[in-house]
Order: sequence, then structure tokens, then C-alpha cells
Amino acid sequence: MQGKKETYWQGSITLYLCLILLVMLSLIAAALHSARLAAGRAALACAQEQGLYSMFSQYDRTLFDRYGLLFLDAGYGGESLQLGRVLKQTEEDVSMVLDPKKENVSPGAVDLLRFGPVESELTGYVLATDNGGAAFRRQVCEAMRDSLGSALLEAGKQKLLEEGKTEGSLQREAGKITEDRAAELYAEDHPEGAARQGEVTVPEDFVNPIETIRVLKKKGILSLAVPAGRQLSSGSLKPEELVSGRALQTGMNMVPSGWRGGDEEFLMREFLMRNFGCFTRQRGSASAEYQAEYVLAGKTTDVENLKAALTKLQKLREKSNLIYLVSSPERRAEAAEMAAVISASLGNPELEPAVSFALKKCWAWGESVLDLRELLDGGKIPMVKTDSSWQLSLHSLAALQSAADTERHSSEGGLRYEEYLRILLLKTKADTLAARMMDLTELTVREKNPGTKFCLDCCLDAADVKIKTETGGRELSIDRCYGYGEQRKGLFY
Repeated sequence: MQGKKETYWQGSITLYLCLILLVMLSLIAAALHSARLAAGRAALACAQEQGLYSMFSQYDRTLFDRYGLLFLDAGYGGESLQLGRVLKQTEEDVSMVLDPKKENVSPGAVDLLRFGPVESELTGYVLATDNGGAAFRRQVCEAMRDSLGSALLEAGKQKLLEEGKTEGSLQREAGKITEDRAAELYAEDHPEGAARQGEVTVPEDFVNPIETIRVLKKKGILSLAVPAGRQLSSGSLKPEELVSGRALQTGMNMVPSGWRGGDEEFLMREFLMRNFGCFTRQRGSASAEYQAEYVLAGKTTDVENLKAALTKLQKLREKSNLIYLVSSPERRAEAAEMAAVISASLGNPELEPAVSFALKKCWAWGESVLDLRELLDGGKIPMVKTDSSWQLSLHSLAALQSAADTERHSSEGGLRYEEYLRILLLKTKADTLAARMMDLTELTVREKNPGTKFCLDCCLDAADVKIKTETGGRELSIDRCYGYGEQRKGLFY
């Protein structure tokens, strides 16, 4: 009996220890499984981050090299989004990180997690053209701010603001110059009225410059303003192929991040003038040589865009010139003297005040033609004329075409053609500015990569990607968002 008791107690201890070990092994197995799942989640998060980095590292190089813009071309040079292709590449990159033995990344490594197949889903994305090109506009502003720096940005903004105020002041002042106001000034200069008309002698070879200008205006601004020997571009656009003219693809489930740094319109105009061409700074584009003029006018051919831009500039210069003529006693005296001759040739001395005003308008128009010709030839013309910067003599007005190149000259301290375009662009709305800049950006990339149909509405700015896989019998998934630009940094969840 004594031996049996000892045997019984020895077996109970063994059984007790086995039960304890079973519980401990269960706890260890549960802890290992939990650690495996935690490690799996961490590995999946790391893999997805690497996959997203790899995905967005495939940005279009032409866009970046040419303009400093970062967009992923999800159309791969085509007109349609290929999101499946983007996700397949992302899945391969994620799988590469999750499986250390794949592709011999780490020979001899043991995979303790043993992930299953990787699946991905695009739950949201933003395209460059969404919401009026909000992503495009943000990146343009970021690129321009980084390029200029705070000091140059502020100086350029103040300079353009002052020029814009001057232009607005000229427009208002020109609006006050009416025929009645001109008659008042004439009466102040000639209190004797038209009585002296009987003493005026009309030369035999006299040519009425008013009639000459009337004929010249019918020729069109291009034939008068473009310097001799300059060939006009024959470039043309197809509106149905442009961002501003076709039905655009749109993003999904995400709102694009817009620019919040202020001065958006100024930065966009600076980006335009620094990165796109114009008549005096051509880029060699086959479709749109006069690019800034296209943004200003929105026509389908280079010739039409140049004509529209020059027409606007000519009106601005004509108003400024007329203000100078009316405010200058010497110029008013010259105009009155010739007006007397014109009135005498017409046999009606009473017309002198009206003829004097009409002559000043013709003179201002003729001077504006010389202004344009000098600007298109690379010269400078001041916003407000002085005696030294005035070009066209009144006696040369009747022979304007022959005097166009002999009397014009550049003025130090004046503005160049590109600077006048900046001023004219102040009245272009931001949405219109962005749409036409996107048109030109597309055209540039297509011309740099012949045979492609690059489309900005196929370009990703940000994406929300969900990755799913399996480890230890449990399905793991993670959903993260990533994109270009400051507005997307650290946006992981």
C-alpha cells in the first residue's frame, strides 16, 4: 500500500506539470500569433508605403524637367486612364517588400510571416484637371514660389501692381478726353478762335494725314506692326483635343488640394511668362508658337492670337499717347497749326477745333503703331510718354509706313513686349488662365514625345489605395492616401 501511494503522488505531479505546460504553450502560441499579426500589420504598412512611394516615383519626366510639375501619367501616353496597370505595378512592389525571398532580394532569408497573395484597390484619386485644375494650379504656384523666393516674389508682385495701377489710371484718364474737353483746351490755347484761318496757306503738295490714317487703319494691325522680314507662325490648334475644349475624365472620392499660399494669380502669370513663349521669345512649337498670346486671346491659330493681343496693346498705347498729346502744350500747338492747314484745304475754317482733335487721335494712333513695331523688334516703350520718348513727328504722319522704321526707337526704363503682355493678362480670369495653360502644357509634352497622346486628365496628383493580404489565417488590409505637394505630406491612416 505504501508503494502504491508513492506511485500515485508521482503521477499527479506529472499530470499537473503537463497541464501547466499546456496552458503555457497555449499562451506562448497565442502571443506568437498576436506578434505575428502585429508584425504582419507593421510589415504591410511599410510595404504599402514603399509601394506608394514607388508608384508616385514614376512621375512624368517631361513635365518635371520642363515645368517642375509632378504628376503620374496613368494613361502611359494614351488618352484613357489605365488604373489597372498602375495597381498591378503597385501590387508587385508591395509583394517584393513582403516576401524577402522574392526575386532573390535577400538570399537565404526565412519568411516567418508567410504572406498570401497581395490584392489592391483604388478607393479614390485626384487628377490634375479636377475642380478647374486645382492640383495643376497648386503645383504651378509651388514651383513658381520655390523658383522666385520670397524677396523676388514680393518685388515682382509690387512692380506688376504698380504697372497695373498705371494702366488703370491711363484708362480712366483717357475716358475723360472727349471732343468737348478737347474743344475747351483748344479754346484756352486759341482765344482768337478761327479768325486766323484766312491767313493760312495750303502747300501744293500737302497731304491730309487724317485721310492717310483712315486708309491705313483698313490694312489691319499685323501688316503695320510686324517688323519687316519677320515671318508669322502658321501654327494652329484643334479645340476638341485641348483640355479647355474636350470632355475631361474626373477623379473619384477625393477633393483636390488647392493652393493656399496667396498670390495665386500673380504666380500663375509669372509661371506662364517664364515657361511659355510669345512673339519675341518663341519656343519652337509647331502647334502654338505665340503661347502667351493664346492664353490672352484663346483663338485657334497663332495669327489670330497675335492679332488679338496686338489689338488690345495698340488700344492701350493709343490711349496713353493721346493723354500725352492733350497734356503737352507744344504738341497741341503743332496739331493746331496743321489743323488750320487742313481746315483751309477744306475751305471751312470753323472746323479747326474738331479737326485738331481728330488729328491728335490720328497722331496717337500712328505713334501706337511705332510703339508696337518697336516692341515686337525687342525694344522698350514707356507706359507714359515724355518729350524724349515720343517718336513720330507730325509731319511724318502722312508717310507713316515709310517712317515706321526710321523714327521709332527704344527708351531706357520702358517696358518690353513681355511686360506689356503681363499687364494685359491682369484682366484674364484665373479659371481661363489655368485652362489655357493646361492646353499649352499638354501640347508641349506631346511635341516632346512624338507619337503619344499625353492628356493631363490622365495624370494623378494623389491616390487612396487599399492593400489586402493574408497571414496566419487572418486577412489584413490597410488604406492609405499619398500624393504630390505639401498638402499631402504625412497623410497616412
